[in-house]
Amino acid sequence: MGRDNWWRNASWNEEIEAAFFGKLARAKNKTWYLRNQARALASSCPEVALRLLDQYFALGGDLDQAEAHFYRARAHIALRDVDAAVLAFEAVLAREDAMPNFRTWAFHELPVLIATERMSARYDRAIEVLMTHKDWLTFPVQLYQWHGALALILHEQGRRSEAENEAEQALAAAKMTHSGFQHHPNVGVVGDTADEFGNRLRQIAGRRRSGLRWWRK
Repeated sequence: MGRDNWWRNASWNEEIEAAFFGKLARAKNKTWYLRNQARALASSCPEVALRLLDQYFALGGDLDQAEAHFYRARAHIALRDVDAAVLAFEAVLAREDAMPNFRTWAFHELPVLIATERMSARYDRAIEVLMTHKDWLTFPVQLYQWHGALALILHEQGRRSEAENEAEQALAAAKMTHSGFQHHPNVGVVGDTADEFGNRLRQIAGRRRSGLRWWRK
């Protein structure tokens, strides 16, 4: 890690930690560096990320507290602490309501978490979040997760036809190869869909295709 990127370490050990906190001690905007280093470690070193975010909030945070809560949620997901992740995502949404100029992807990542974990008691809340923020959709991956989460939840609620339609829209978004932004064509494009989320979507959409083939015979 270069001298100017001391706050973007992708791994962590005693040597890196000592160097980071040595730099942090001399930095003016400590909360900014704590938040961004936690962001870089949320998935790879979630325990460290949470510790850094605790220090961030202890210092009072900054205007972008929504992002800090967001990466706290991602760290909890990496640790498989689903309940803590839900609470962190809810803190993101509350902060975004108070500071609407600072947005994250919590509005579709929270419903995805609820849907994939089959948290049926939270289905209505997930749908509420999706519908409230529908106008925020921009990138293919957002369309994929938004329609996909809704598809999984509707399917669990027995609303099969609606679920099939949403699943097909999600899978169509997964095939998009351009972000729609001329200078950033690859930003927000869907990557691997060979996970539980993608497989369940294909199963739901496949039921409609099977039905159509039967009807045409």
